[in-house]
Amino acid sequence: MTSSKATKLAPLPSSLDENVPTPVSLYIHWPFCTSKCPYCDFNSHVSQHIEEKKWQKAYENALISAAQLMPTPPPLRTIFFGGGTPSLMSPGLVKHVLDGAKQVWGFSPNIEITLEANPGSLLASHLEGYLQAGVNRLSIGIQSFCEEGLSFLGRGHSVVQGKEAISLARSMLCNLSIDLIYAHPKHSLSQWEKELHEALAYELPHYSLYQLTIEPTTPFFHAHRKGSFTMPDDEKSRTFYTHTHKILAAHGLPSYEVSNFARPGFQCQHNQNYWWYHNFIGVGPGAHGRIRGGTDTYATTQHKAPTKWLDTALTAPNTLMRSTPLTPSEIFAEKTLMALRLNQGIPYIHLAPQGKETFWATLGLHKEKTLAKEGYISSNKEVLELTWEGRLRLNSILTYLLSDLE
Repeated sequence: MTSSKATKLAPLPSSLDENVPTPVSLYIHWPFCTSKCPYCDFNSHVSQHIEEKKWQKAYENALISAAQLMPTPPPLRTIFFGGGTPSLMSPGLVKHVLDGAKQVWGFSPNIEITLEANPGSLLASHLEGYLQAGVNRLSIGIQSFCEEGLSFLGRGHSVVQGKEAISLARSMLCNLSIDLIYAHPKHSLSQWEKELHEALAYELPHYSLYQLTIEPTTPFFHAHRKGSFTMPDDEKSRTFYTHTHKILAAHGLPSYEVSNFARPGFQCQHNQNYWWYHNFIGVGPGAHGRIRGGTDTYATTQHKAPTKWLDTALTAPNTLMRSTPLTPSEIFAEKTLMALRLNQGIPYIHLAPQGKETFWATLGLHKEKTLAKEGYISSNKEVLELTWEGRLRLNSILTYLLSDLE
């Protein structure tokens, strides 16, 4: 069995100089799962029969078509296979997609290539094939180290399978992350702390830790509305959140985003590209993108239904990508939404042409005074950054900031 040790990456550049190309990321959406989790609102589907040869050709066509949106496509900085469950893809299909992307765009030196995996579908032979194809970062959906938690969340694997998947991945690469979900109805703070320490015992470089949210259209939404279970109140949720950040920081894994924790040099470059609002291209059913062209920014979407996407990608790939120019207000709102997720903050000049003065004038000067008085934003004159108290109220602050934006 071969081993691939991924190196740490340099931080993504944040320059907005029009003469300096901003980083470009590629997201590949694989829409299939073996089962649908009750909390999931992603574009994922259960299918008994997948014709990989057709999907291989469809992705090939879609990549070529997507590249036409940029006159001189710069090399890709990151690639992310998301889903769905990308670990259901064969290594051959992953290799074909990566070879196609490299041929169309080219790769930046030390490119980060991530693949999401579920414990039940992560085979040693497949993982070795993914690494040989070029994947150098893995994100495993563990979600819980407790059988009761896994059962409530509708996961199809056991605690043992989850731990085996982590051990397998650790033996083959170093750039590894796991996802865990906390603050759900079956969770006590002591149980969550126990799970956290189990996770930290693996000494991984990255952890994604999400509080359970109830999303519309999901089975959990309907069950919650019927009173089948009760979610933790705001005070308990804050306690979970605070304990999580303290424990991770004490282990050398400070948060760099609301739900993400990493050792220095192991932050997820792909997601940082989103949060910095750089170019990203989405390929696959329902995939979204944001692409800058001159002074404009375009939102791109693709057909959401897998069968519709596949048929279009095979027969008329040039009609696959729908592109819509965003208004200045839409761009401003999206940049602000993304920026406030980052704990380090983002320079005002990134959010508004003339910096801080323009930013607060757009939102309303009284809002800055209100947030500063409450201690929710830092006093840094160059950077928009929430304080700890502000981070605890992120959603409310975003609503307040953007409520009057035209």
